[in-house]
Amino acid sequence: MNNFDYDLIVIGAGSGGTRTARIAAGYGAKTAVIEGDRPGGTCVLRGCVPKKLLIYGSEFSHQVEDAIGYGWETGGFKSNWKDLISKKNKELNRLHEIYFSFEEINPEKNIVSFSNISDIKKDKIVLVNIK
Repeated sequence: MNNFDYDLIVIGAGSGGTRTARIAAGYGAKTAVIEGDRPGGTCVLRGCVPKKLLIYGSEFSHQVEDAIGYGWETGGFKSNWKDLISKKNKELNRLHEIYFSFEEINPEKNIVSFSNISDIKKDKIVLVNIK
């Protein structure tokens, strides 16, 4: 078993976790981030962002109807659910890549990331599965 010593261990590579790690690293802290799933977190990959993309896409037809009332001539609009889902997934993958690369873009080079936490022990010990 390898032993590592960190000033800060952040569990979760979502918006809050990656920001915390970057700020701590900026102050010189040797930082580890542990994420058991895709970096990006719940809001970005499963909640707020996908919800907004789908809601904005679903409301477009109403906005076109409103535009007609303001003198706009419209025509030829047709929804494509499969395309909307594909573009939503493409955007989520783009955001995931940004979160995934936080370790590489850290200018201080004192952030390391791990996946799959295996146990949290007493006395400031966290066990991690290293792939």
